Amino acid sequence: ITIKDIDRIFNKKILTYRLTESERKAVLLLVHKFLTANVVYDSVPTQLRYDKKRKEINPVLETVHSGDIIIRQGYLVSLDDMNKVNALKGKNNSINTIHVGAVFLLLLLIYLFSILMFKPVFVHKRRRSQFIILLVSFYFVFILYIALVLFFNFTSHLYLSIFIPTSLFSMMIVILIGFEESILSVVILSVSLFLFPGIRTPDFLFSLISGVSAAFLLRNVRKRIDLLKPVAALAIINIFSIIIGLQKYPDKNWLLIVIIFAALNALILSIINFTLIPVFEHFLNIPTVFKLLELSNMDSPVFRKMATVAPGTYGHSIAVANLADAACRDIGANPLLARVGAYYHDIGKLDQSEYFIENQTEANKHDMLNPSLSVAVIKSHVKVGIEKAKEIGLPFEIIEIISQHHGSGLIGYFYIEAINKEGSKTKIKPEDYSYTGIPPESKEAAVVMLADTVEAASRILKKPTILKLEKFIWKLIMEKIERGQMSNTALTMNDMRIISKSFVHILSGYFHSRIEYPKIKTDAKRKTV
Repeated sequence: ITIKDIDRIFNKKILTYRLTESERKAVLLLVHKFLTANVVYDSVPTQLRYDKKRKEINPVLETVHSGDIIIRQGYLVSLDDMNKVNALKGKNNSINTIHVGAVFLLLLLIYLFSILMFKPVFVHKRRRSQFIILLVSFYFVFILYIALVLFFNFTSHLYLSIFIPTSLFSMMIVILIGFEESILSVVILSVSLFLFPGIRTPDFLFSLISGVSAAFLLRNVRKRIDLLKPVAALAIINIFSIIIGLQKYPDKNWLLIVIIFAALNALILSIINFTLIPVFEHFLNIPTVFKLLELSNMDSPVFRKMATVAPGTYGHSIAVANLADAACRDIGANPLLARVGAYYHDIGKLDQSEYFIENQTEANKHDMLNPSLSVAVIKSHVKVGIEKAKEIGLPFEIIEIISQHHGSGLIGYFYIEAINKEGSKTKIKPEDYSYTGIPPESKEAAVVMLADTVEAASRILKKPTILKLEKFIWKLIMEKIERGQMSNTALTMNDMRIISKSFVHILSGYFHSRIEYPKIKTDAKRKTV
């Protein structure tokens, strides 16, 4: 009997007494005033006691042999007989082909769904195979974890959703691979939950909401400490997801415990993510935003040496980085990757810096060399740069920019000089005076190539106007296109126009006209006393 049942019970009992309406109301008022509940149902300790008593009771076992008659026609069916029938119904050694087929079909659909979703995303990824292996590993760990949780029944008295770690994998993928890949992975992991019996729609919704929210919260992080900042927001989102998914709950204490665990889910998974990201960065050498920011530190030994040994190259690299950063930002490429790649693209010039025009202050050393030898020195800086990049452990994407920033372009100055010295084009092969690399294969490498060309060529301009800059830069870009140096990238002609405008905007700031200070007029006839 509960407080809610009192009126019903009272009205039923009062019929045995002859009371007026006012007396009946008076008695009912007294009952409500003095009656209190002295027994309250608490589901959690009740269930714990129930489980404890079950463990203390030895199970009653009865063996049913093949051929034993359990129920005879015409006889009454006892409770013991029904228990035997129900036990035999549950004991089915045959394989449920429908269940196995359904699971196989679901796995196949998830696999096909994954291929269709990730195919356009991975088209231009440089670490396609590595990222696919990493994602498959994450999926396997996720499925194994859910299987263990359900097998050992860790969530017997709590809500299963709060133990689902989708947000952890979402945070790791958005940092290590990318935002789109993270969102797609969250969808796949959430759908994969339905492989397990007992998974309900609220569990799927919690996984989906928490995973997508985690990806958005970490989409634009710039510092490592920012990995822990979204904890409060993610905790609130987890709690909200739990509450909207709950259809009923035993009592307030149970709900409070679930809410605390939902908040702990956000805290613990964020800490694990904060711990594991540097590990994956180190072993896979992935250029995350944190690693790129560390590599962009101009106070590193490489850049200190460059500023001392090759100051012209140092200034040129910074200018190229500014151009590449702005252009990549405008076309939707990775501006930080392009900036860092531009910083390191000419580190191969450190050993023979005096052979490059930007570092020469006196006589040109190439005046004493044969054009073929000069070309060999110029071309070598790409190979040397790749070797130095590998020595200092730069990521593959940066090394790719170093190796492709000249592509297979012709070194025109020495090619023309060789023709003038030989007096004939027949003996001079263009490929002997060209770089031996391949044209850029990523947007960032292509932008760095164009920025390098434009920055170096713009040094010869005198009193340039906006119109002159536009024509000059567009001509250089078209030359690269005509020579096949942009054929391997996903850049469109519209991207090229955007890049050109971005370069014009940056260079117009470099070449801005300065105010000429007026000179003090002096009177030649005036004498100073």
